[in-house]
Amino acid sequence: MDAAQFCELLQATLAEDAAVRRQAEAQLAALKAAAADSYVSCLLQTLSGHPEEQLRLQAAVLLRSSAFGGPLEGGAHLWGRLSAAAKAAVQQTLLQQLQQESSKTVRSNICSTTADLACDLLPEDQWTTLGPQLLQLLSSSEPHKQQGALHILAEVIPALGPQLGGPPESTHLGALVRRCLSAAAAAETNAEALSLLVALVEDGQRSVYRKVGTAESPVSLLVISAAEAALRLAGEETQPGETPDFQVAERVVGLLVQLVEADRGGGAALLKPQLPLLLNYLLALANAGKGLPGLAAAADAAAAAAAAAAAAAAGPGSPAAAPAAATPSVAGAAAAAAADKVEGTETVRRLAIEALLCYAEMRPQSLLGCTDTLREVLNTLLRCMLEAEREEYKPWFESGEEDDDEQRMYGIGEEGLDRLARSFEEEEGSSSNSSSSSRNSKRESLSAATHLLPLLADAIKPFLEQEKWTFRFVALMAIAQTAEYLPQGDEQQLAAVVHTVAKALGDTDYRVRFAACQCLGQLALDHAPTVQHEYTHELLDPLVRCFSDPVSLPLAS
Repeated sequence: MDAAQFCELLQATLAEDAAVRRQAEAQLAALKAAAADSYVSCLLQTLSGHPEEQLRLQAAVLLRSSAFGGPLEGGAHLWGRLSAAAKAAVQQTLLQQLQQESSKTVRSNICSTTADLACDLLPEDQWTTLGPQLLQLLSSSEPHKQQGALHILAEVIPALGPQLGGPPESTHLGALVRRCLSAAAAAETNAEALSLLVALVEDGQRSVYRKVGTAESPVSLLVISAAEAALRLAGEETQPGETPDFQVAERVVGLLVQLVEADRGGGAALLKPQLPLLLNYLLALANAGKGLPGLAAAADAAAAAAAAAAAAAAGPGSPAAAPAAATPSVAGAAAAAAADKVEGTETVRRLAIEALLCYAEMRPQSLLGCTDTLREVLNTLLRCMLEAEREEYKPWFESGEEDDDEQRMYGIGEEGLDRLARSFEEEEGSSSNSSSSSRNSKRESLSAATHLLPLLADAIKPFLEQEKWTFRFVALMAIAQTAEYLPQGDEQQLAAVVHTVAKALGDTDYRVRFAACQCLGQLALDHAPTVQHEYTHELLDPLVRCFSDPVSLPLAS
């Protein structure tokens, strides 16, 4: 079968007529079974030479799913049936087209095909040149070559590890990743480099990932620079009247979440240098549309420091070696803006909150010296809960039914309070050894009651006096969410909370009365039998009145 006939078959597999598609697929399957070399050769020719993007894409997909799909030793995988010349052609053409392909979509599929095949071949020592070839591409100044190499490396690191060699190679790779996170690299390259860093940390490649950051260019600042570049990219690509596409920014912040969780906290440890600046930047993203100039100023300072670090990472002689004049950061502008000025940022907000919570869960000790930051994280979660006043929440209050498809910002805030408090609690059994190490001693000093609840109390106390119902509702739901962390035996604190709840049971707004009932139930559960024995006289009458509440909506039932 010649190349033209083969392309006609590929075109037929895309036909609207199902019968035509089935016939073409059957002919391709027959060619694959009868002549593996010819089948693969035709796919490679189409990938490298056909003018139609759709057919090049189809060829890349079939190489991955049909020619080399399934286990290496399986019957569907053609590698073992190919001649030596055909195998060499596959490896050469994939890397060649990675460099020459003009379509991002096709190039991405070539990367995925290469990575999948490499994961099969590397453990068998059947692609020994791949590591050096990828490092050479990574050293290029052309963004698409860097991005392709980073994409593949991120997927094959577990299999490629032995090819990384000793300290010289690991230092070289660390420097290349740092350069791809620098101001000299495109925003998409920054994102791919961060993806590779996550893969290195997840695979425990400490000899490499610990060499990515330097004193002048710490990882935390390079992450800020990458996020800022991605946000700027979204603005540059948006036409007047359109909602920006924050896909690259969402990927960067999502990768930060993965980095924090990777290697049992090893990734979080990478972020410790200049951590306060990273947290300030994330807080600004998490509060996009909230009109908070203080957070905006902190984000601007973080972005300025990140710009200097990213310029230093570019290396001497690079056009990016001299930082640009200080300008307001995109994150800062978002935090200072009103909600209607930051359309499309909700996913970035959610991911920024997730990054903050994940860091607290992985490294709570690091937050003990950042009281102002911890207070602002709490305020951020409360602001999420205050969004319950929006019109979109009205059906929820009327029906009491949750939308399972997507968690609301209110739910993110409510759940976040519990996660944040839990991160400061001693894990059960972790201090059982009487001769504990200094690390265990630090863990034993953690307590939500000591480190978090006083800050929460300061934050919600003014809420209880606000005229708008949402503030009182949120204050009570915050108490309900953290009631279990009230210290057992502290009668003064418990009495103050019970008094607050008893008063709220008679609130003029049914939603606040509901929150008070919810809070009381949680207190009775977490602090039984003290609440039942000591406070019945204060709680019983207002609670009984709630049984005959004039509002019979599901949420208040």
